[in-house]
Amino acid sequence: MATIQKTLLVTTGTGGTSGLNPLNDHLQQGWRVLQVVPMGGAGSGESIRFAAIVIIEQSAEAAHQVLEHIEEQIEDDFESQIDEALEGGFVMGTSPGSLSESDSERGEGWVNPDL
Repeated sequence: MATIQKTLLVTTGTGGTSGLNPLNDHLQQGWRVLQVVPMGGAGSGESIRFAAIVIIEQSAEAAHQVLEHIEEQIEDDFESQIDEALEGGFVMGTSPGSLSESDSERGEGWVNPDL
């Protein structure tokens, strides 16, 4: 089975942690930790930092499933935004903000005031 691998750098020290959020995001998306390679530390006193390389992997099939799921979510979100935007719709052929009194009297213009 084909796999996809990524390498992430995670650092921690007196100034806080860096790189942990992207690692957690990947783990929530089905990636798994393949290997952790400690890189040691640097600095002294108030500026001590430790680092590690984290190698993660995901099967190509799992990656494809995640992409399909994301694509479905995007399509659903897009369709609902289109439906919401078109709710009320447009009557005749006048653009918003350009309604004259005669257009309003004839019933032309945007029904949805947000459009």
